[in-house]
Amino acid sequence: MSALPAELLSRYVSGDAGAAPVLCRAYLPVIEGLALAGTLSPDGAEEVVSETVKEIMVRLPEAGTTPELLTLVEESTRTKIQEWVQASEGKSSEIVAIPPEVAERARGQWLDLAAVFGDVPGERSAWMLLEAASWLPPRYQAPFLLRYLFGMSYREIAGLSGSDTERVASDLEAARRLYERELTFYLQKQAKK
Repeated sequence: MSALPAELLSRYVSGDAGAAPVLCRAYLPVIEGLALAGTLSPDGAEEVVSETVKEIMVRLPEAGTTPELLTLVEESTRTKIQEWVQASEGKSSEIVAIPPEVAERARGQWLDLAAVFGDVPGERSAWMLLEAASWLPPRYQAPFLLRYLFGMSYREIAGLSGSDTERVASDLEAARRLYERELTFYLQKQAKK
């Protein structure tokens, strides 16, 4: 990220229309992470990302601050996920292969998924990460996915959220504890099948 989201938003508000696409690109990891967790389908996620970006470009004037922009991004993405899920009802719900780069990121160096999942293949652990992340409260989902799926630093996440690094660290610690609890429930449920 060369220019900070706050700088890009300021340029956009000041009339620099060229800052809008760059600003949207800065928030793509948020949209992609939420879309993958919400659809558990690369094709579904791609559709959600495309539709969300279109909506954000139209609604960008509503966001005057980076926290407002993150809220807009999250709300728009969740709306597009709901629309995708409703449109997909009745279709095959078979999960297709997750892209290898996502599986590799989800195996993660910041959250030791290999230790948690043992011999579970990286692709399966990626789905487990995304599914469990979707169970987190909305406040924690985006920071969690940005950190553990995309490997962003606390400072980068703070830049996107308009927060400070201490708040990001605190939220991520709470999200990690909740994730571990949800993952334990998930693994127990899987073991009973």
